[in-house]
Amino acid sequence: MGLDTVWVLVAAFLVFFMQAGFGMVEAGFIRAKNTCNILTKNFLDFCMASLGFFLIGYGLMFGDGNGFIGTRGWCLFGLDATVNDLPLYAFWLFQAAFCGAAATIVAGGMAERMKFVGYLIYSFIISALIYPIVGHWIWGGGWLADLKFADFAGSTVVHATGGWAAFIGTIILGPRIARHCYERARAYELPPGTAGEDAVAMLEDLSRYYSARDERSKMVAALIRAFKRR
Repeated sequence: MGLDTVWVLVAAFLVFFMQAGFGMVEAGFIRAKNTCNILTKNFLDFCMASLGFFLIGYGLMFGDGNGFIGTRGWCLFGLDATVNDLPLYAFWLFQAAFCGAAATIVAGGMAERMKFVGYLIYSFIISALIYPIVGHWIWGGGWLADLKFADFAGSTVVHATGGWAAFIGTIILGPRIARHCYERARAYELPPGTAGEDAVAMLEDLSRYYSARDERSKMVAALIRAFKRR
């Protein structure tokens, strides 16, 4: 169990590091004045996602229930101490990392166009309700799993769920009426910026906080240094 647990935790850390990639790509495609806003959203949406997934989402996704939703396991109470021969909290962390990735996709789809508080509320709702229900259908033994539907790496559970949420959000927002004159529209070249480097630094500090006294911090630091050299 020990080696399996380490492997799952390392995989969870790598999935969590996707937040840095999301932050950099979003910061690179928006106006400089909104960079701080989008990076803060990338940071706090994972906080909201992990909270919602802990309180409600995990029970809906992996708790015993029916083919549509799980009906037990709120706040991880009443669940077995191990899941697939892994400690419950290690398995939860791995799944929470994917949940946060799904929530973050919407930040890019509606960048510069969604109020900060509204985005945090959305992050909690998708992580506590929407993503876990879809996940239960496929990974939690739900009705799609009974039909032999397989999603090995999350292309449907994670990316399609977040992508459809972003798509619906952009439809609701609609075009920026009267913000641009399309008859005079012309292409603007985006200058290279340093916002992405700031996002990497933020994730670096966070990784140090969570693994300061552990050998894993050396591996995370090495990955960050290699990424910066590219």
